[in-house]
Amino acid sequence: MDAVVQLLRNALCCVKDLNLLSSTILYDPKYTAKFYKFPEPHLNQTTPLEVFISISQLYACVSCALSGYKLIKNNGLLKLKRLGRVADNLKDKYRSIKTPKVAMIIQNSIMKEA
Repeated sequence: MDAVVQLLRNALCCVKDLNLLSSTILYDPKYTAKFYKFPEPHLNQTTPLEVFISISQLYACVSCALSGYKLIKNNGLLKLKRLGRVADNLKDKYRSIKTPKVAMIIQNSIMKEA
């Protein structure tokens, strides 16, 4: 669903940027005023096309926020703590090796764990 909304938002932005379909109601702020009276002086010039774009951007924002919340809720913080412990164990195990190699081993291990 997110990809469809993103495609639709990008298409609407292209229509606005290229001024396509300029003779339709998509560019008529009076049509938007029939449904909602925006405050003056600038918001009352909002076109239906801009309303559609803003709704799709709001959907993207809300879906990203919910995805982040679900990631945190579903043991995301516990996994981060576990990765920290793995990194500390690897540091102690490979302390005698030069620092760049230790960093590479830890990075590879964390990438495998993630």
